[in-house]
Amino acid sequence: MALDCSKATSELENIICKSDSLKQDEMQMEKAYFSLRKNLGPIGQKKLLTMQRAWLAFRSDMIVESAISEEIETHTQFLKNTPAGMVPFKRQTTLKKMDRFLTGYNFPNPSTPVQRNFNKMLKRILNQTVGDPEYKGSEEVDASDIKRNDKFILSARIYSDGFYGGAHPLHSSVHINIDVKTGNPLKISHLFSKQAQRKIALACAVQLAQGRTAYEKDTALATFNAYQEDYPNQITNHIKDASRWQFGKTETTISFNEYAIAPYVAGEQRCSFENTYLAPLSKRPEFFK
Repeated sequence: MALDCSKATSELENIICKSDSLKQDEMQMEKAYFSLRKNLGPIGQKKLLTMQRAWLAFRSDMIVESAISEEIETHTQFLKNTPAGMVPFKRQTTLKKMDRFLTGYNFPNPSTPVQRNFNKMLKRILNQTVGDPEYKGSEEVDASDIKRNDKFILSARIYSDGFYGGAHPLHSSVHINIDVKTGNPLKISHLFSKQAQRKIALACAVQLAQGRTAYEKDTALATFNAYQEDYPNQITNHIKDASRWQFGKTETTISFNEYAIAPYVAGEQRCSFENTYLAPLSKRPEFFK
């Protein structure tokens, strides 16, 4: 898989071989690739090779040195960030008329309930599209943002940029959260009582309102009620829905897709809480420590 400049034939290969900086970039990428490969079993190595070949084909038409350098550096970091036990994937697919580019990490040979459920949920998400697949648009889906993979939870964010014929792309995200204790998808009710969820919803409303030009500042309840009037039940429903939560090591985020609680121009909305705030509210405080 290593580039041999004595056998360079394509325009891209010659551009890389004539540039000392690009050759250095390429060497760092190859080092990351083989470092990851040695930690994978036969199935993982095969999937890694498939991914690498797909990436090499993707970059084969590049001719601008700065773009080549950026692409190599991005791919190198992607390889280095691979979580333990996982393998990276990059592939281009078509869902009816929708062109899609998918990237992320999954388990090459899932052997535990956590691994099997993660792969199952990720596959289901990747086989869906936010837009109309009958429309000839395009979509980029990134499943490489894994904030936690520890003894309590496996938490990943799947983010998509969709181009469906409108004036602007549509951004959306969904999260996979697997409870390591049970091996099953996490339920927010297992972490927080209804009363605690209500308190989080009120605090979230205040955070979200601070991004608006005008909002009720008097009390958390007044702010929450303002959102309830404009976007009925959206904050409450998002708090209940584990697919809206991403759990980090020190901070946890609840995200709202475009249009969910604000017009498109406002973009994706989110509220974040330090885990030290959530721990005393939780039925499982150790989850946040």
